[in-house]
Amino acid sequence: MASSVTSSLDCIWKERRLPLSIKICVYLALVQSVLLYASETWTLTSADAKFLEAFHMKCQRRILSISWRQFVRNSEISALTGLPAITTSSDIDRWQYINTVIQKGFEDNDTHPFWKFVKAQRHDNFGIPPLKHHGVLHTDS
Repeated sequence: MASSVTSSLDCIWKERRLPLSIKICVYLALVQSVLLYASETWTLTSADAKFLEAFHMKCQRRILSISWRQFVRNSEISALTGLPAITTSSDIDRWQYINTVIQKGFEDNDTHPFWKFVKAQRHDNFGIPPLKHHGVLHTDS
């Protein structure tokens, strides 16, 4: 989805009279917002983080009209655009979401949403949950 948004904005990226600051604002508003939509609820693996970072760098190269064949380092690209790593901004969004859940729990005097979030982040909750009826565990026998 974010890739199609980036492609549809090629006329903006190629426009030489448009300053870099405007292009960055367009990127943040239209591309990165689509890319990171609901990212605060994702369980981000290292492979996902690498994919997001690669896409983020590809977009920055496109904005700066720098081909991958020009052998410009990612650190130089980031310095030119002034954008942080994409995983940094998604981590910020994630912590803001956690903070919102905790604050809402304190306001409502209910910690259930927070613990539901914590349980969802655990990786050992695979498989079929045990069958329970009124809190009592049932077996097949």
